[in-house]
Amino acid sequence: PRPVPTTINVVGNPAGKVDLKLTPSTLDLVPNQEATITLEIAGGTSHITTAQVEIAYDAAKIGVPTVSFGTFLSNKLEDVKTDNNKIKFTLVAPFTEGGVTGSGVLATIQIKPPVAGTSSLSFTEGTT
Repeated sequence: PRPVPTTINVVGNPAGKVDLKLTPSTLDLVPNQEATITLEIAGGTSHITTAQVEIAYDAAKIGVPTVSFGTFLSNKLEDVKTDNNKIKFTLVAPFTEGGVTGSGVLATIQIKPPVAGTSSLSFTEGTT
């Protein structure tokens, strides 16, 4: 299976958009096997100034994830929160740059499922 990008409209620029995707799109893991999921962003020529991310997960199935920031947007506006079965964080471009173009890694997500079963990670309405 191929990753399915999620399109987010760029605030203040109705013609601009970015794509977010989680890679790999599927994993086959056994209990207590660690895995890394990469959160990628692609904005083309759109100037990306902020990424507010909210991803829903099932802690009973995948455990509590650990998030490390990537290099695409270099400043965190808030620390990562992993509570109520949601990962939440906001990253911003340096204020002097006026936004970043292109694509890159926003974050990596480490999971370690405690039990066998099927689960998913999904972007929520809190992702802008």
